[in-house]
Formats: sequence, C-alpha cells, structure tokens
Amino acid sequence: MTTTRAIGTIVALTAITWTVSHAAIGPATARGVGRARRAGPAASSGGSTATPAAAAAASSAADDARILRAAIPSFITTGEKARATVRVRNTGTTTWTRATHQLKAIGGSGGDAATLLGGRRVNLPAGARVTPGRAITFRFDLTAPSSPGSFRPTFKMTARGGAAFGERVRAAVATSDDELDPSLVTWLHADVSAWPTTSRITRLRIEPGQICIDHTLRGQLPALGAPPIVGNPWVIANVNGRWFAGTYEWLRPGQECKALGSNPPATTVADLIGPHIKRAPLETWRPRKGERVGFLVSTFARDGRRTSDERTNIVMTTWPFD
Repeated sequence: MTTTRAIGTIVALTAITWTVSHAAIGPATARGVGRARRAGPAASSGGSTATPAAAAAASSAADDARILRAAIPSFITTGEKARATVRVRNTGTTTWTRATHQLKAIGGSGGDAATLLGGRRVNLPAGARVTPGRAITFRFDLTAPSSPGSFRPTFKMTARGGAAFGERVRAAVATSDDELDPSLVTWLHADVSAWPTTSRITRLRIEPGQICIDHTLRGQLPALGAPPIVGNPWVIANVNGRWFAGTYEWLRPGQECKALGSNPPATTVADLIGPHIKRAPLETWRPRKGERVGFLVSTFARDGRRTSDERTNIVMTTWPFD
C-alpha cells in the first residue's frame, strides 16, 4: 500500500499559554479602571439636583468581569484555524446580552487579536443572558496568516458603545509552516528546531520499499564529500506520549526517494526505519498503520559535519501500513 500526503491540511497545537491582568479591587466603572466613585448631587440644566436615591441607582450600574479560564493555542500552522475558548464571570451589576456586551480584541485596530480573529469582537451566543454572578464561555476560531510570525493577542470584555472593562486575557501565539510545534520534539541528532525553514515540502509518499519527500529546494542544497551528500531526511514519532525526531538516512543532490526495504513486502520501510535511526527510543520503534508521524528534510544533521543550517517545514501524515 502507498500513501501520498496532501500538504497543508493539519492544524498543530501546543500547550496553552495565557495570563490574566487583574482589575482593581471592587466594582469597576464603565471604563473599567478603579473603584466606582460614590455619586454626589448632580446639577441639571434646569437648576435642580438629582435625588440621593437616583444617584445611588446610577452609581450601582457598573460593568466588571473576571477571567475564570482561557484556552488560547500557542501554536497554529500558517493558513489554518484553531479553536480558542475564554470563560468569563460577570462580577459587575449589569446584565450582559448579545446586544449589550462582547469579548473584544484589544490594541490599535484590535491589535494581534484582531489579526488572528479576523475581526474585533466575539459576540455572546444568541439568546444568552448573563446576570451578575453568572459566567459565560466564548468559543471562537483563530486563523494564522499565510506567513509565519509571533503574536500577542489580548482580549477583554466591553459594553457596546463603551470602553473595555475588567480582567484581560493575554496570550502568546506563534504561527509557522510546521504542522507540529518543533519545541515539543526531542531531537535525537542535531536540534534543528530553530534552523531557518527555507524549503517547503510539496509532496510526501510512503511506499513499502521507500519514502519520497519532494520540496521546493530539492537539488539546490549545498553538498559535501565524494560522492556528494546534501543532508538528511527525518521522521518524527510519538513514543509514550512524547515526540522524538531522528534522521534515518543520507540524501544525494536532487534525491527525492530513499529506499530502505531491500525486498518488499518481506522487508519494508516499517521494519527498517527504526534501526536506521540508531538512537533510542526510535531505534526500536516500528510504525503501525494509522499512526501519526512527521517528516522533514535538513542539511547535514546526523553527524558533526555542517554546511548551511536550514531545513524544510514539518509535515504530518498517517502511516499507511503495518
């Protein structure tokens, strides 16, 4: 059986990274800063003053919010979406509805949050009514731009037509061409996680006798030795809940396919890829049908020799056979 992977359809997520900025103690004003001030007599255009009861009622209507929890992905593959959730408690004295309150992207023109959100606000669910003391969960998608980057999205509750108030959620989100966060990987040969991604994988094929990885710089990487070698193909596998990556062969200039099985189907790449890595725990690993694995290509990384430190993106796929 052979599988050909369609590139660019996997969303890669990592552990959640977010912080909460706490509001001042006590109910916040409609502008969300400090304690609501005690109202005193207010002059009217007719020269009369508001009654103490009316002034007290006006001062008690204050917005405030506390962030109970947030799940903001810290890694998203370029061009892909990832789900985020923020749960907020109404700690003020107003009632929130879809028409009156929203979760807002904070910063100039919404800042990084608006870039990832594709807008500036997240509405309450239709029909939602959040009275004081109750909580609501906002669920929304963040979309990574087509180019890699680092983002610091910030979200905060806001009243329509008013200012943001209460606690805010601040997160760090990295977007990358990789389909798995390389910081989650233990690299058994050279750690190439920070090497520049100068080439993008365009096609990946796993056949019983060989693995083929085509990429945009195939045939253009610098070579060493005689016969010349340009670098290494890598496989990434999950062993006991941890991701490990190892090189399993050498590549010649322009080479796309690397044969491992000498006489498939009796001996296939599934039998030989682990022993070819020669580093624990992957040297005893044997992929199984349906297992999620990753691949990339780098310049020299298997031994101490180096040319230019560069690599392709990481592409995830499903192993096609036992």
